[in-house]
Amino acid sequence: MPPSKKQKREVTASSHDDLACGESKYGANQLLLALNRGQLYAAKILKRRKVGPNWEYYIHYHGWKSRWDEWVKEEKLYPDNDESRKLQSELSSRLKESLAINNGKNAPAGEDFTHTIETSKPVITLIIPHTLQVHLMKEAEQVHSEKLVPLPRSPSVKEILVSFVETNNDSSTSVEAEMLKEMTDGLREYFDKALSMMLLYQQERMQYENIRKTKGKIPASEIYGGEHLLRLLVKLPSLLEKANVPEVTAKNLHPRLVEFLRFMEKNANYFLLPEYEDSAN
Repeated sequence: MPPSKKQKREVTASSHDDLACGESKYGANQLLLALNRGQLYAAKILKRRKVGPNWEYYIHYHGWKSRWDEWVKEEKLYPDNDESRKLQSELSSRLKESLAINNGKNAPAGEDFTHTIETSKPVITLIIPHTLQVHLMKEAEQVHSEKLVPLPRSPSVKEILVSFVETNNDSSTSVEAEMLKEMTDGLREYFDKALSMMLLYQQERMQYENIRKTKGKIPASEIYGGEHLLRLLVKLPSLLEKANVPEVTAKNLHPRLVEFLRFMEKNANYFLLPEYEDSAN
């Protein structure tokens, strides 16, 4: 019995991967960059098909679970070369600038930090490990008793982030290492912008003003440490939501942020002071 029209279409669609690459711009198993919500992501072509006169490609995003695999049109794909990587970097920089601007517009200057987790539904959810939650609660008690983190801190926020990247370098692919570096660079920029706006208790503001006078233009991420970095991680989901970060970008960050929280928890005794100093000292 000859195949039906539907069967013919199915055979045609499934047979395209056996075709020579001449008609299509990209081939099966090719590594490239894919445009998704304004950003370029590393991807691999799993299969392809021809829809009318146009080609579509079924791609897997590097570092994502297979449920995010999808069909995309040819114009969404870019060859993995220096020119495309430059464009990827430019798009990422624009996003960071947008986040910083939106962050500033949405955050009232001098807002008092609270360790209470937001109740609105953010684009991602970060579960703070129990050990770190306990630290946040004890910290609140200390700060309200006029005890403060001595500054400058060592290790600083910058040093903690660098340590995280270096710790994962041996077990990461070059692409994953690049993503971790990009994430930690973004966290550092976020921290420098957000500290004075939402990461300080009222009792810490005089200390902040004094340290700015003595340290000049040194970034906050080189003065403050894990205690204040942890506060940023508490606020991060709502910050990403307010900044209108594309869902795909936020979800791409999520597993790496979870890993970073584990890193913070594992090194809590080194990164977080159990006792703060009397502010009168």
